[in-house]
Amino acid sequence: MKRSLLPLLGLLLVFGPAARADDFYGLFEQSVFGRYSLGLGARAWGMGGAQLAVLGDPAADSSWNPAGLTSFTRPSVALSYAREDLRLVPGDTGISFYFYGTPANGRIQELDSAASGSALDFAAVACPFRLLGRTIVAQFSYRRQIPYTFDIDYGYAYRYTAYYTFNYDYLYSAAPSGGLDALTLSLATEVVQGVRAGVNLHRRAMSFTLPTRESYAYSLANYYGWDGDWREDLSDRVELRGTGVSADFGLLADIQGKIFAGVVFRTGFEADLDYSNAAEYHDSYTGESLGGSAAGQGRISFPASFGYGGAVRPLPGLTVALDVVQTFWSKARIRDYARANARGGIPAARDYGFPTLRPPEVVGQRDTSSTHAGLEYELRLRSLRLPLRCGLFQEKHFFYDRQGERVSSFGYAVGLGLRFGGAALDLAWVQASAKGHYRRDSLRVSLQYAL
Repeated sequence: MKRSLLPLLGLLLVFGPAARADDFYGLFEQSVFGRYSLGLGARAWGMGGAQLAVLGDPAADSSWNPAGLTSFTRPSVALSYAREDLRLVPGDTGISFYFYGTPANGRIQELDSAASGSALDFAAVACPFRLLGRTIVAQFSYRRQIPYTFDIDYGYAYRYTAYYTFNYDYLYSAAPSGGLDALTLSLATEVVQGVRAGVNLHRRAMSFTLPTRESYAYSLANYYGWDGDWREDLSDRVELRGTGVSADFGLLADIQGKIFAGVVFRTGFEADLDYSNAAEYHDSYTGESLGGSAAGQGRISFPASFGYGGAVRPLPGLTVALDVVQTFWSKARIRDYARANARGGIPAARDYGFPTLRPPEVVGQRDTSSTHAGLEYELRLRSLRLPLRCGLFQEKHFFYDRQGERVSSFGYAVGLGLRFGGAALDLAWVQASAKGHYRRDSLRVSLQYAL
């Protein structure tokens, strides 16, 4: 009986639900890993992420361009918090086709699906000091560069009617936890008048756990005289652990405090990897239960990136900025990795693309690029300063949809700040959308106090 359903299931894969599921997973991966080569802080994201050539972000200067630390003139402490929400707008799609010469109608009704998470992503202490007649700014910081802690739910309902009725409900849930963290020492100085240089030295630590569960609940009526229902359930668990080192190098030049240019190169990093994974499958119709697991040691590589940007201050208090960042995700790999399947088979260890965990010769990852534009205007009310911000950005992702088209997100941001004495508070709200079907919202808050 199951064999006779294969042509129908093949049509389902072509006509949409699986395609949208893959898009949702890909956009979730991009929303998490796409921030790897970008910086943090509410001021920067209030300007749409255009920060490589902008001085004076008190909460996260070094995470964008370490040369920007030279704007610190007093010891200071800073914190930054972020919340991310990825939502799939439910759809209701009708499909008409012929099945063995008989008109058939199907309908895909997507459920309200989302991924959400939050993290304290930046904490730092910065201090300027004099050495050999030169002012140097040092900063020690903790960064959660990639937050993995999310709650994810996705699902759709399929309804099909011809000579018989065939329905199924698909549900996917996951609760990844952990993150890619960095303890960072940053140093910056003005090497010649108008030219500043800086470096970030990172000690990276990755701890990632991904438990997932997929279920199909089928029901079939009047199919060769058989009525019934059954379920298929697949659970999977992946754990990755690794440590490594990397560096960022930045330059920032300004002409009379009105025209600025910034360049940043991030080296990427490789890490020794401890991994384990396990999969289980159960079919309530056949009573079949299967499982398999694997564990071992390998290597993981995160990509290098290169960014450049410019900014101008045409009027006092007004800053306009534009950045471009390229990240070489086509080179990201997990090496010597064995992936178990639910049938108990453990293939030989091999290389996979990361984070997709797919063979690179089968489904290749592409390099990503993002363009960011923003402006800031600062109002002054005696000793109180109120920066107002807005920005736009485009992100070209590392995955393609089922039609082979490159997926891109477009977004905008608004932000505001409050400056009083040595205290600073910044807020930003960022929204991005892709394919008219997905939306990512982010709320960012940064605090800083200069002693």
